[in-house]
Amino acid sequence: MQQAIAQFPRNSTFKLQLADAWLQRGNADAALSALQAAATLEPNNLQVQLAIAHLLQQQQDWDGALIVYDRAIALQPNAVEAYAEMGKILLERRDYLRAVITYRRLVELLPDSPAAYHNLGLALRGRQRNAEAAEALRQASQLYRDRGNFAGLEQVETLLKDL
Repeated sequence: MQQAIAQFPRNSTFKLQLADAWLQRGNADAALSALQAAATLEPNNLQVQLAIAHLLQQQQDWDGALIVYDRAIALQPNAVEAYAEMGKILLERRDYLRAVITYRRLVELLPDSPAAYHNLGLALRGRQRNAEAAEALRQASQLYRDRGNFAGLEQVETLLKDL
């Protein structure tokens, strides 16, 4: 791998592969370095940006991950994965306003996703917008029921009772 990178130093694919190899060896810092080198070569590569954001998220660098997810969304406004992961961080950090905005966009992109409605309901509940939260949770409930996801259905039904 090192020989390939030395021979083709401007190939971001090799740098991505190197980052994967570093991660498999447990060296997150070296992996991040390789990913950042790939991003320097191809700043508009969505997969590189998502890989960086995921790694920052794993390292609990929430601010860094949010910045990179924002960058990914700027590159690809329909980047579902970026919205979903960003929403998780925002909910965890109790940044409910931004979580509501993020999950509203996610349900636009994935109108059949029970998880997106479920998390939108949680974010709305965090903002004490209970009527809207109940509406989102009822939608999640129906979608979970349609898919036979009884664990998700039970979680949502419990939330609805608590509103």
